[in-house]
Parts: sequence; C-alpha cells; structure tokens
Amino acid sequence: MTSADAATSRRDVWARGLRKGWATCWELAKVIVPVSVAVTALKHTPVLPWLSAVSEPLMRWLGLSGEAAVVLVAGNAVGLYPAIGAMASLNLSAKEVLTLALMLSFSHNLLVETAVTKRLGVSYWGVMAYRVGLAVVAALLVNVAYGLFTPEQTVPAPRPAAVEAAAGGQGSTASVTYGAAVAGTGTEASPAAAEPARGPVRRALRDWFGTVAADAAGGLSRTLGLMVVIIFPLMVAIEALEASGALERISRRIEPYMGWLGLSGKAGFPLMAGLVFGLAYGAGVLLEASRDGGLTQKDKRLLCVFLVACHAAVEDTFLFVPLGVNPFLLLGGRLILAVLLTAAAARAAALASRLGEGMAR
Repeated sequence: MTSADAATSRRDVWARGLRKGWATCWELAKVIVPVSVAVTALKHTPVLPWLSAVSEPLMRWLGLSGEAAVVLVAGNAVGLYPAIGAMASLNLSAKEVLTLALMLSFSHNLLVETAVTKRLGVSYWGVMAYRVGLAVVAALLVNVAYGLFTPEQTVPAPRPAAVEAAAGGQGSTASVTYGAAVAGTGTEASPAAAEPARGPVRRALRDWFGTVAADAAGGLSRTLGLMVVIIFPLMVAIEALEASGALERISRRIEPYMGWLGLSGKAGFPLMAGLVFGLAYGAGVLLEASRDGGLTQKDKRLLCVFLVACHAAVEDTFLFVPLGVNPFLLLGGRLILAVLLTAAAARAAALASRLGEGMAR
C-alpha cells in the first residue's frame, strides 16, 4: 500500500468513525432526552413518589432507593439508553449509580439480546434467568462491600425526599411545586370569581413547566456533552480496530488460551466480536460462526456464559462514565467475573460428563 492509499484509508476510517459517532449520539439523544424529561416531570408529580414508596422494600434489599425501580424497568425492557436517561434525572448516590451500572451491564434489553442467544441454540429462559441472577448478585455484593468498607453506610439513611413526600412527610422542592399548582386550582378563588382564578392556575402551571424544563436541561446538558466527548473518539477507535484487522489478529493470539475457558480455538473471533460490539451488534459474527459449523454446542453455551457477563465492554462501560462511574472498576469487575464464570462452567460441564460416563459403565 502506497502512502497515498494509507492516507486515504485513514481518512475513510475517520469519516466512518465520525459518521457512526454522530449516528450513535443522535440515537442516544432521541431516547435519553424524552425519557429524561419524562422522569424529571414525574419527580414533580405524586407518581414517582408513589412508585418509590411501593418499590422501596424490594429496592432497599438491593441497596437502592425506591426511585431506582424506574431505571431497572427502563433498562431491562428497552435498553441502556433510556435507563441512563432516567439515571441522569434522579438524585442517586454514588453507591446507587455503581450498583445500577453493574446491574444494567449484566441485565438490559432482555427481550432482544436474549433472543440473539436463543438463535445459538441456548435456552431463552435459562439465559434470561442467568442475566437477572447476575444483576441481583452484583447488587447484593456492592451492598455488602459498602457495608464492610464504609461502616457509616450501615446506619439507615434518611428516607429519600420523594418517598417521604409519598408517606405524607416533608416533601421535596419538586413536591412543593406540584402542591402549589394543585392548591392554585381550588382555594384561591371563590365560584363567583372563577374567571380571575384562572390567572393563578396558569401561573402555577407555567412555574411547574419552567421548573421541569430547568431541572431537565441542567442534567441533560452535562450528560449529553460528556457523551459526545466520549462516543466520537470511541467510534473512531472501534472503526480503526475493525479496518486494520486488529480484532482478527488478537483473536489468533488468544486462540491458544481458549482452552482454559473450555472453548475451542475457533471461538476466539466470535468472543472478541461480542466483547467489542455486544450481543446485538456482534450477533452477525456469532451466528455466522454458528452456521459455518465451526462452533460446537459446548462453545455456544460457554460463549453465552462469557458474553452475557461481559459484552460491548468498551461502549457499555463508557456510557456510564458521564454519570460518575469508574470505568476501570466497572469493566474490570465484568471481565474478571466473565472469565471466572466461564472457566467454572467449563469445568463443571467436564466433571458432569465424566460422572455420566462413569455411571454409564
């Protein structure tokens, strides 16, 4: 390749990466902005306080506030983008943000991504139970770790303002604002002065919309700004890896070590594809490898064990960075867990096979 061809190739990589970065940011914004505004609006009504109060017993068991239920429902039903939009709109502690990031890394977009694993011939409900189970165990481990290393956290914290408001206690500013709007519709005017009473109602509604807009804009500006800074370089880097064939070279280098995970050498490239691009976007490579007959049923099962615990490792991890999550802690935890679980599953399957052969004799 001449220097001119190399320069053209680099320009193409940059162009494709920037286009993908713009497309990704646009897709993120289309989901995050409406979800963030909707959740912010709910904070200023009795709905979110009611949901928080109802969900608080279960969420507290996981070390979360009741409001976190909105994030988990959005993430598992739809995907990470609406979940991140919801997280950006809530007042969550650092512990809650880390817990939710870990839970959603294991368990998100359940219907779509689990359907991909089913195409590999793996149990749909088994994978779904595995993903939800990993999320719950991760939450419990974070809760225990915070209790051990930050003893002050073991003392019951004051109830969140939203929950307190639902219970009839001292509410948050959002609840007070909502209360003012409701009050303005009743006691401030007599039936004889119904027409003048519309003024306070309009003012109260205008104030409510203004508060919601200001609250949502403050969180969104920071979240979307950081995402732009992170996603554009990330997409260019991924495009460069793909264009240079680096993934294939890495796959060939790790083939000799696949045996430790119980995988054949041919599982190296599908594993790298899922690790970098995720279950949904890397599905093409996974399914193609499966159709070609290069993967055994054991490979498919163990790939699912690994990739459910750690897929789209770079992108999914850095999506949480604008929310204050340590990317090394999140990615390192997922990767270590994926390796340990896959190795354990391979050895358990080998032991079960030997026991079965012994009983058959």
